[in-house]
Amino acid sequence: MQARDRAIVADAKLLLPVSVRSGGGMAALVDSARGEQSVDRTFECRERDTATSLQYTLSTAELTSNARDIGSDYLIHWTRTSPGVWPGERAIDYYAAVLSSSRHPRSAFDTIERIATERYLYASTRHMPRKTPCVSFTGLRPHDAVPLMRWRARYGQMTFEPYGLGIKRTVAERMGIAPVTYYDVSQKSAIATLPAWRTQSRGVITNWQAENEYRHCGDLDLSPVPDDALVLFCRFEHEVESLAQATGIRTIPMFTGE
Repeated sequence: MQARDRAIVADAKLLLPVSVRSGGGMAALVDSARGEQSVDRTFECRERDTATSLQYTLSTAELTSNARDIGSDYLIHWTRTSPGVWPGERAIDYYAAVLSSSRHPRSAFDTIERIATERYLYASTRHMPRKTPCVSFTGLRPHDAVPLMRWRARYGQMTFEPYGLGIKRTVAERMGIAPVTYYDVSQKSAIATLPAWRTQSRGVITNWQAENEYRHCGDLDLSPVPDDALVLFCRFEHEVESLAQATGIRTIPMFTGE
């Protein structure tokens, strides 16, 4: 791709940069224009570091006492900011939300609110064995899940954020939410009798066992689940009231402050 870019820039008589990151390869190519080439910066947009608002670090030292008190009796689905349309959402509805909002309307808060008000979790094939649509949960306590909430520069997003929905473990298991069986790549025969969606490699660079993952195969309808078997998590204390009022579900702030 770099060779392609060099060829295009070299052949162009007029360069019209629109969104070019300073210090990057494309910026160097534009700056190298000479001779008969001209550069018109009329349409160039001011550079913004979009990662700054999306990337943050969390510390268990700042957890609220309510979050610390949650034990392992819940299986929790953690979510994160969506870069585009939500699963199951029409593109026209997403674009309408973007046009009518002064901020990105698909934050992790918006996402968990949607899940809890619709009482529905859409399955995803992302990172799933054989692209089987599943909904992921973890058996980790919130306190133990926080260290796994980190920025992934490769994907330009957090692994997941402190916004989640917990289902009492006994209820979740009756709904078909099952633990993942981890295996070594050299010993795949050990999981031959299990459906692929119930299995996960332990990993080579990353130890995926640390996630203590559970999965539900396919979409998950939460409408039959009573409110007292559910719990919501949000990042800040000031978000609790609006989320609890909108959903009718007990809501726990993960961190103090704003």
